[in-house]
Amino acid sequence: MSHRLILLPGDGIGPEVTAAARKVLDASGAELDWEVHEVGQLALAAGARAPLPAHVVDAIAECGVALKGSITTPPDRSIPSVNIALRRELDLFANARHIRRLPGAPGLHDDVDLIIVREATEDVYAGVEYPSGSPAARELADFVRARGGVLPGEAAVALKVTSPGGARRAFEFAADYAERLGRHRLTAVHKATVLPGTDGLFVEVGRDVVAGRPGLDFDSMAVDAMAAHLVERPGELDMLVAPCQYGDILADLGGALVGGIGMVPGVNFGGTHVGGVSVFEAAHGSAPRQAGRNRANPVAMILSGVLALRHLGEDEAATRVEDAVGAVLTAGCFRTYDLTPGRTGLGSVGTEEFAMAVVRAIQDDC
Repeated sequence: MSHRLILLPGDGIGPEVTAAARKVLDASGAELDWEVHEVGQLALAAGARAPLPAHVVDAIAECGVALKGSITTPPDRSIPSVNIALRRELDLFANARHIRRLPGAPGLHDDVDLIIVREATEDVYAGVEYPSGSPAARELADFVRARGGVLPGEAAVALKVTSPGGARRAFEFAADYAERLGRHRLTAVHKATVLPGTDGLFVEVGRDVVAGRPGLDFDSMAVDAMAAHLVERPGELDMLVAPCQYGDILADLGGALVGGIGMVPGVNFGGTHVGGVSVFEAAHGSAPRQAGRNRANPVAMILSGVLALRHLGEDEAATRVEDAVGAVLTAGCFRTYDLTPGRTGLGSVGTEEFAMAVVRAIQDDC
C-alpha cells in the first residue's frame, strides 16, 4: 500500500536533514508517495507571495500527514513565522517530543524513555503580547492598577492564557496517545503554587480527564522540581503534559540527556483525535549558520520519519529504521560532529554519509 506524504524541506539545515531522512525512509520497505512543497525563505525565493502559500496548507489538510524540515523565523520578524502560521491554520494544538536514549548514543542516563506533550496554542505562546510603551500595554496597566494590582505603566506585557477547553483537549489527546503507545502515567507539569488561576486550572482539568481513563494514572509536579527530576532520575518518568512554555524548555533539557536536541523527534497534532492532521518534525531549529555544510545531525529527522511510519501503520518499516540507526550509532564509525566526545567533531562524518550508513544497515538486515 502506498502512502501519500507531504514533505516540507524547510530552510537552513532543513533541506539537508529532510533529504537524508527521505533516503532512509525510502529504504525502509514502506511505499511512500512524496509530495514536496516549498515554504519559508525558499518559497519566497521561488516567487511565492507569502512564506506559507495557501495551497500548502490545503495540501497538508487534505493529506493529513506531513514531514517538515526546520524553518527560520528572522529575529526582526521581517518574514512572518511559518511555524506559527502552520500551527494556527491547521489548529496544531498538541506537540509531542519523544526522548529516548538510543543504543550507542551519548547521554547521562541509560534508562531515558519518556514523551513530553505540550499544549501548543495557549500559555504565553498564544501571541497576546504588547510592547513597552504601546497604548495597549498602558491601557492594561491602568486596568490592573485600578483593581489593586501592580503593573508599571511602561511594562511590556505577554498574557499567559489557559482555557478549560484548551487544557482539556490537550489532556484528552495525551491520554489517547498514551493508550495507543502503551504508556501508563500522565504527569501534569505546573507552577500552581504561584499561578493557581492558570496552572491550577491546567492540573485540575488533567486530573478530571484521567479520572475517566481506568488504565492511566495521574500525578503532577512543579516545573522546577520536574527539571531537577529529569536530570537526576528521568527513568522514573513516563509521559509529561505541560503548558507550552514549560514543555518547550523541558523537552530541550530532555534532549541534553540523550545526546542533544539533534536526537529528539517530534510531531504536532491537530484535529479532534490522534488520527487528525499530523506534522512530524525534528525538535531542533534551522541552524542557518550550519546550512549547506553537510554537517547537521539527521537522526532527529529520521526518527520523526519513524514516528510518521508508525502513524501510517508501517510498524515493521519503522522498527527496521530505528534498529538501523541504533546499529550505526553502536558501531561508532559514523557519527556527526555533535555526537563525538566533547563535541570536537574529530573523526565525524557528514549528514549524507550518516544517512547512507543507516541505509546500508537497513539493507544488510533485510
